[in-house]
Amino acid sequence: NNTTNIGFTVASSSTPRITRVPPGGGTNMMNLVVEPWERFDRARATEAAIGGGSHQMPFFDLSSTNEKGRFRVHDARGFDSDSLKRHTLPTESGITLLIGRRPPSHPKCPNSEQVVTIMFDRDSSMNPQTSASESERWWHKNKAWLVLPNPL
Repeated sequence: NNTTNIGFTVASSSTPRITRVPPGGGTNMMNLVVEPWERFDRARATEAAIGGGSHQMPFFDLSSTNEKGRFRVHDARGFDSDSLKRHTLPTESGITLLIGRRPPSHPKCPNSEQVVTIMFDRDSSMNPQTSASESERWWHKNKAWLVLPNPL
């Protein structure tokens, strides 16, 4: 059997985390967290397969404001909270990255920095990245380097 089970674990008081359970499971089972960017891409792929042309899953996170649209790349709980810092991209006006360092015990990227969240300015008079659809296009254009360890 070559199937992969999907399970839910509770990582905090009320936030479920989707994990992939490798075939066979057992004592050697390693839960791999599905990161927010992966969930978003899978939702968009499902929407495209179903058709209809409208997006049901919003690009910006619920924590977004009228001033900042936020897109979660990695789950912030997987980072050392003391290492979180903002980085403004010099070539991209109005886009700020929240970067964090993985702990030494991280199974895939120990001690590496990764993008946690992308923040897009929503001030239409200053920045073309105001709408969710424009920000989503920017994400897809830049995703390959944004999900890597040590992207800067």
